[in-house]
Amino acid sequence: MDDRPLGDIIGFIVDHYHDGLRRELPELIALADKVEHRHAEKPSCPRGLAGLLRHMHQEVLDHLAKEEQVLFP
Repeated sequence: MDDRPLGDIIGFIVDHYHDGLRRELPELIALADKVEHRHAEKPSCPRGLAGLLRHMHQEVLDHLAKEEQVLFP
């Protein structure tokens, strides 16, 4: 079991996981948009992926805010 102070563990979670999601999800959405626009004519194009990622991004941001404002304090 980890014996570090709870504040250190929370800081690690926020710095490593939360900040990473905030940084990487917008990049993934942009890449999905790019693929959908450049390859729209191909049957294998992942149509709707960017929209799903946008929805997921908002859900994740809501979840992270709840953790940081309610659970972690």
